[in-house]
Amino acid sequence: ITQQYADGAIVHDEAGVTRDRTYADGWWAAHEFTVVDTGGLVFDDDAEHVFMPQIRQQAIVALRDAAVALLVVDGQAGCTPLDTDIADFMRRQRV
Repeated sequence: ITQQYADGAIVHDEAGVTRDRTYADGWWAAHEFTVVDTGGLVFDDDAEHVFMPQIRQQAIVALRDAAVALLVVDGQAGCTPLDTDIADFMRRQRV
């Protein structure tokens, strides 16, 4: 969507790798929009991952500014319990 694979999103199996918001211009058909990639939402604060509350806050700020929010999950692995928690959380947001 944004053509910024090399310097855009950071995708990693470990939580806490992406800590801020990354913005990119996107387009689909005749529609132009801004894509905001955030760190993953994790709701169990763990002493080992001290940045989780701040990462979560960055995602909440992005949701507050959004007109539309999309949850992207691994289609091959299927939804995880965390994916379900995030979906429930996103349903409660005013987007």
